[in-house]
Amino acid sequence: MHSAVLLFYMPLYGDSITQGEWAKRLVKTIGLEEKGIPENATVNDYISLLQGGKNTQIEITAGSKNRNTVNLPLTLQHSGIYTLVIETNIKSIMIGIDDTVRQISNGQENSGRLNGGRFVLKRGEHVLSAVLNENEKINSINVIAPCMPKVEPLGGWEQEKLLTFTDKAVTIIKILNMEDRLPMHESFTFEIKSKKDLNEFLLQDAGIYTIYAQAKSSVDAEWEIDGCWYMSFISASTNNIPIWKEIGTLPFKKGKHTLLLKTTKGEINNKILLVKRDTNAMHYMNLLKKLNPIEGEINSTVSEEAAVANLLNPIFATRKSKGPDAFFYIDEEEIPKLPSEKELPPYTQPISPILPSGI
Repeated sequence: MHSAVLLFYMPLYGDSITQGEWAKRLVKTIGLEEKGIPENATVNDYISLLQGGKNTQIEITAGSKNRNTVNLPLTLQHSGIYTLVIETNIKSIMIGIDDTVRQISNGQENSGRLNGGRFVLKRGEHVLSAVLNENEKINSINVIAPCMPKVEPLGGWEQEKLLTFTDKAVTIIKILNMEDRLPMHESFTFEIKSKKDLNEFLLQDAGIYTIYAQAKSSVDAEWEIDGCWYMSFISASTNNIPIWKEIGTLPFKKGKHTLLLKTTKGEINNKILLVKRDTNAMHYMNLLKKLNPIEGEINSTVSEEAAVANLLNPIFATRKSKGPDAFFYIDEEEIPKLPSEKELPPYTQPISPILPSGI
């Protein structure tokens, strides 16, 4: 079945393929083409989808005296994977975009904001719908992107440039959200000063960072990091020793960032750990080797045979069967840790030399 699909692709420039063609193949392989790519698609649509899209905000005032479905036009200039953040006076709402409808709730007292989850959306016109009961009101809806690491080569996308084995390795590792397996470059902690309001932290360097939180008991939490929402669960520790739990691995710019924490169960410790990852090209290549792909030299171009073989890897079929959310989020059981990680397991001992013992 996979072979029949992939035979549709035609190699470019002899036996090598371009970055633009690779972007199209990635989107098709992970099953996001139907919802994420318009009929009049260009290569830019595929690249935009892999990069998450562009932020937009719908400033609306919608209310209802009786139970009613409110339909709102939504125009997107870029294909992407978008997260809805809804400013409203209610705790739970039925909301949808086109034919994707879901019930969302903050699970606690009304905080004025609801996380509507992620939607794969193509460039063009859409209809956003919400079911409002009597005296319920929506103030605004933020359509946020990207709330995921951008999938792109280290130097960004260049459509006509021939794809190298480095480009291939980097984009596959990113789309499978395996950057948390890259070696540690440096790490530091900061304290959450408020568990009700926005916290700020400053980064001296841009890069890929893994965020860890710590708790002694089981915790369900929602995190808003630079406007993007993430869910986490921290299991109970043994011997009363706090456990470090990964919240996410994300790209950060140099400068100031914000974090808002909401716990629906349990209590998070005040310390947050950030680990900057070493994004040297060779580390991506070494990590991809764990998936047994056809590989070549760092700067050599990727053949048609190698491109097809990589996309036929069983991990893509496994993730695709679980739906779009299975991409960009690592399944811990699928891929064993690297030897370097086994020497320094992040959840059983301090992973930063600046952390005092016993934390």
